[in-house]
Amino acid sequence: MNKLISEYIDLATEHGISIENGDSSKSNKIHSRIEKITKRISQSEPIIKNEFYGLLKHSNLSVRLWAAVELIGTDEKKSMEILQNISADKGIIGLTSQTLIDMWKKGLIIKNDWNKAST
Repeated sequence: MNKLISEYIDLATEHGISIENGDSSKSNKIHSRIEKITKRISQSEPIIKNEFYGLLKHSNLSVRLWAAVELIGTDEKKSMEILQNISADKGIIGLTSQTLIDMWKKGLIIKNDWNKAST
């Protein structure tokens, strides 16, 4: 597994734990780190991006959640399906997923298509 992907999994998992524990300060710091590493992954070679796409099937809800959010501009249909499934979860991650769906529909989240070259 690529080091960036492994680090992403660790951060997304840690983020899920921190929001479940109600530690918003810690989860906000982790989210900033997730955004930075995701940018690096999105600018990586195709093999690393493909490994990231595989996170949409990861066993951890938080990993799937944040991968789906990041890839929503690339594959909206698949990402929304995953977010809808996660939103059925009764915990805070399910609520977070529903909130992110609502934000996406209102245009409050903007994500680039990873298949298009960034300018």
